[in-house]
Amino acid sequence: MISSLWSVPIDHFLGLAGREFYLYSTMSLAKPAMRGLLGKRLRFHLPIAFGLALLAAGTFKFGVTEPRKQAYADFYKNYDTTKEFNSMREAGIFESVRPTGK
Repeated sequence: MISSLWSVPIDHFLGLAGREFYLYSTMSLAKPAMRGLLGKRLRFHLPIAFGLALLAAGTFKFGVTEPRKQAYADFYKNYDTTKEFNSMREAGIFESVRPTGK
């Protein structure tokens, strides 16, 4: 039964058996642009790429590096090297300098 179904054309099931259909097209497809395609695409995409790159660079500069530089400047504005050295010496970090209590 199943093998006999495979031998029947699909037109029979669609109700098109014995009818002939012709498809006429008055429009033809446009020819693909083969010559100069890379140049055309580059003229379109290159300014967009440069614009997005500049936007990303500006965002990173003003969103990350400038606040980071300001944080370092604020840290070192009040940084006391002598006080930091004395606290590390008392903690016993240095091998060449002993804590003051010993």
